[in-house]
Amino acid sequence: MKTLLALLSKSSNRDDVEFIPFLSNTDTVLTVILIQEGIHLTQSPSDKTYVLEDDLTLRNGHSTFPKISYRDMVTMIFDADTVIAL
Repeated sequence: MKTLLALLSKSSNRDDVEFIPFLSNTDTVLTVILIQEGIHLTQSPSDKTYVLEDDLTLRNGHSTFPKISYRDMVTMIFDADTVIAL
């Protein structure tokens, strides 16, 4: 099974979020990481959604998604078959 990792850095463009599921198929596991202004999103197209903890702290944000570190994010980037940034 292939993995698609989407890094979402913008919170205002809902079209990006709605577009992501069309990039994956039944043979692809979709994972989303919310970074920068993307941490403000409250809905995600994937059950596997994470938020970068340092960006939450920097922007005094709050999220219901599980927090990950930069180290976790880098590991996920190298482990993914495909990475997209929106």
